[in-house]
Amino acid sequence: MLGWIKGTQSDYPLAEDKAARQLVAELPANDSFKSLEELSYWLDSLKGAEDLKLGRQFEIVDLIDQAARNHQRKLSQDYIAGSARLQKFQEIRIWNTSFTFWKHLGDAYQLCLVRYQAGAGGWGALKALLPLIVARALWAIALQLKWQLLRYGPVSPRVWEEHGKLFAYAEEKGFAGTKVEVYPGKHGGSTVQREFLKG
Repeated sequence: MLGWIKGTQSDYPLAEDKAARQLVAELPANDSFKSLEELSYWLDSLKGAEDLKLGRQFEIVDLIDQAARNHQRKLSQDYIAGSARLQKFQEIRIWNTSFTFWKHLGDAYQLCLVRYQAGAGGWGALKALLPLIVARALWAIALQLKWQLLRYGPVSPRVWEEHGKLFAYAEEKGFAGTKVEVYPGKHGGSTVQREFLKG
C-alpha cells in the first residue's frame, strides 16, 4: 500500500520488504497454530521498533494481517464446529492462539495511531489512512470481544475503553462516517461508525 517508502534505516528485522515477505512465505501452510503464534510474535515486536518509519510499520501490520486471515478462519471454524468433540486442551489452545492474535493485531493498529499522534517519523504517510487504521483496530477489538463471549467469560474493561477511545478520536477528527474498504472483498466496505456499532 505504501510501497514507495524506501530506505527505512531501521535495525528491525522486518524493516525491509523482502524480509517481511519471506517471513510470510515461510509460514507453515498446514499449521495454523504455529503460523498465528509467529505472526502474533512479530506484531508484538513492533512495540520496540521505535526507529521504524511509520509508513513501513503500517505496511508490516497490513502484511501480517492479510497473511493471518486463512489461519485465523481455520482456527475459528475448528473451534465453533468442533467444540463438542475437541479435547479441552485443544479448545484452550485454539482460544488462546486466536485471542492473542486479535489482541496483538488491535494493539499494532493502535500503535500506528499513537505514533501518528506523536508525530513519529513518516507520520504524513498515514494521514489519508487514518479511517482504515481505526476501522481495522475496531474490527480486531470486536473479535477480541467475540472470543471472550465464546467462552462465556467476562469482557475486559480494556476492550470497551479502547473501543470508545478509537471511536471518539474518529469523531473528533471528522472521519467516523467516511466510507472505507476495511478489507478486500464484497463485505469489506464499512465506516468507523459501523465497525464501532458492530462491537
